[in-house]
Amino acid sequence: ALAALCGLTLVACSDDPASPTQPTTRIVNGTPVNVGGGTATPYVTVDASNQPVAYGVRLTEGALSNLPDDAPATEYLLPMPTAGAATGIDHISLDYNPHGHDPEGIYTHEHFDIHFYYVSNAQRDSIPMGPDMTPIDPRYIPTDYVTFDHFSVPRMGVHYIDTTAAELHGHHFDKTFIYGFAGGRLTFLEPMITLD
Repeated sequence: ALAALCGLTLVACSDDPASPTQPTTRIVNGTPVNVGGGTATPYVTVDASNQPVAYGVRLTEGALSNLPDDAPATEYLLPMPTAGAATGIDHISLDYNPHGHDPEGIYTHEHFDIHFYYVSNAQRDSIPMGPDMTPIDPRYIPTDYVTFDHFSVPRMGVHYIDTTAAELHGHHFDKTFIYGFAGGRLTFLEPMITLD
């Protein structure tokens, strides 16, 4: 299975080499959702105290085929497993873009946008399209990340991109990471990956 984000797997070792190792983390899977000819499953890796240490989405190999080609984008909603409540992530939106999206020539390749939302789906519905000049505390903007237009995409917000990303310096886009803000608040984290 292809993992959009990789979980951590740790093992505790005993001083007794004959004793079996005990995992200090476990994976809690959410509800699988049909995607293409397979499934996408959200997951959370928790430690021995049930605190999340990683989260992500697993795609079966079949999810990479039989995808819709007749729409600009298809959104698949994935509820976050309850074990992930401490992450602050409410839900995940797996968006398949058969022809990519703007900016032209950069992200116009077949790819998935995987949005990890800190707001509910209903709150997303209230995020408008248009300029959003609400100041953001600089502590929440990673180094080298900027927005070029302060334009809010409806149901998402303003996208901040990494100015050092390879695709902005003449290389073919294959993966990148974006932060999204609406009304000055962090609304999502977004890895983007091509099917390649």
